[in-house]
Amino acid sequence: MTSGSIAGRLSEPARLAVTKVPEITVWFWIAKVLSTGMGEAFADFTYFRFGKYPTAAFGAILLIGALALQLSWRRYNTWVY
Repeated sequence: MTSGSIAGRLSEPARLAVTKVPEITVWFWIAKVLSTGMGEAFADFTYFRFGKYPTAAFGAILLIGALALQLSWRRYNTWVY
């Protein structure tokens, strides 16, 4: 999002939130499709290999780590997102 129109008129907390939202482009959709498909395949692999509880624990650890990393940045960072 550009800093011109809408972002310039927002309050500081709202402006901070807007800067953490990725721009929806072709690259965004490519990354989303690849990560979703690969994530599903990896979850299936770990479930059939290790079982339900280890897979759920591993997924929860990855989710918590990803959220902590994303929330630690004040601005949108492509790699972190």
